[in-house]
Amino acid sequence: MSLLEGMIKNKGHKKLTLYWDIETLTYNKFEGEDKPTKYKSVVYSVAIGWYDEGMINVEVFPSFKAFYDAFFSYATRQDTINKSQTSIEMIAHNCNKYDNHFLLHDTVMLFDDIKRYNMYMSMAEDNDHALTMKLANKASQSENIILEKRVKSSINLDMTMILYGFRFNIIDNYMKTHTSIATLGKKLNDGGYISSEHLKTDFDYQAFDVNEDMTEVQAHRYARQCFEKLNDAQMTYIKNDVIILGMCHVHYSDIFPTFDYSKMTFSVNVLESYLNN
Repeated sequence: MSLLEGMIKNKGHKKLTLYWDIETLTYNKFEGEDKPTKYKSVVYSVAIGWYDEGMINVEVFPSFKAFYDAFFSYATRQDTINKSQTSIEMIAHNCNKYDNHFLLHDTVMLFDDIKRYNMYMSMAEDNDHALTMKLANKASQSENIILEKRVKSSINLDMTMILYGFRFNIIDNYMKTHTSIATLGKKLNDGGYISSEHLKTDFDYQAFDVNEDMTEVQAHRYARQCFEKLNDAQMTYIKNDVIILGMCHVHYSDIFPTFDYSKMTFSVNVLESYLNN
């Protein structure tokens, strides 16, 4: 099943939940070995999953651009989701510390008319250049919006995006579970929610790394070539991670009894469970 079919099935729904994961390669490694800030990375795989009839379907794109092109092409059809009715919930694992930075970089690069603001936070000392969600929704009628929130450090990036009228709420699954994808897979398998063929597999993260430097255009071109070289075993790894992620969301309260996925963090669930008991 393709993303298009998933969007058709979600027509009329107020929320479309997508599960996503990326693979990246590192280049300029020679200089990076001497000075780590010289390391550079680029996305070569964007896996998008959605829940349907008891399982997570996954379509793998070569880039965020390919995903956006497909999504907005499908969204213009009358038989799929409607921007006036549907918000997009995009769940990834540990994305606040890693994946969101690539999502931000590539989205800013791809949308010429995008504006970036800080998320308004009532407890913040400084809300300059910040928007509330209400103001962001109003501003999104004439421009694309990214709201950014960095709590504790600049490395930790939380995001909400409003692109062409669709609101994309980016959610970090690790914040909810504090558990690795491999462990979540084992819990799901033990509970009978996924089969052993969907467990996390091995992957050589350095398979496509390059020692030399490249321009950004060259890096994206090379990344597309790497995507086209992905073999069956590598595709299985990519898809299984998204399947585990999605099934964790669906069966969260089954593998973490009495816990509520809507709570902001795992710690909040632990505290509430402690107080209730």
